[in-house]
Amino acid sequence: LNVGIYSPFGGIALRRHLMEFIDRYPALRRRRGTEFRGYAIPLRNRAGLFERGPVMLLGDAAGLAESVFGEGIYFALKSAALAAQAEFARAGGARSMQYTQLVRHELLPELRAADLLAKGLFTFQEFAFRHAVCNDRINELFAGLLSGHTGYRECLRKTVRAAPMWVFQT
Repeated sequence: LNVGIYSPFGGIALRRHLMEFIDRYPALRRRRGTEFRGYAIPLRNRAGLFERGPVMLLGDAAGLAESVFGEGIYFALKSAALAAQAEFARAGGARSMQYTQLVRHELLPELRAADLLAKGLFTFQEFAFRHAVCNDRINELFAGLLSGHTGYRECLRKTVRAAPMWVFQT
């Protein structure tokens, strides 16, 4: 059994929060051989360097995890597809650094939208829970994120468009 905790706010008291979560559920309390492992999820690539020479950084190595769910497999797979596309283009004589351009054009706008969504959701947690998490239409959008049918930019746009109505709801 693997139980994890994700926080966009850093690692303050994460083990305590994890133990509190585990202790709420009787099935999780009967644990044997508990191991604690913690890893930071790379949410961005501050250097903006995605390739150098024949080496291309993909997924977590490129800082391509998103900040709403802390997940990175979609962006790992997408960056691998972009790397293959760039490699085929290079084999055909295209110039170097095409992979970086593809990442900046196709992935980074989505990750920026995810950052904005996360800031709104995690900064105003009570409001977000009441009006976004408990909203069927927004839940469909977020389910679309997980299934790959909706992008973060579309989700952000529709969430922002719906948000003014929530202010006037009781």
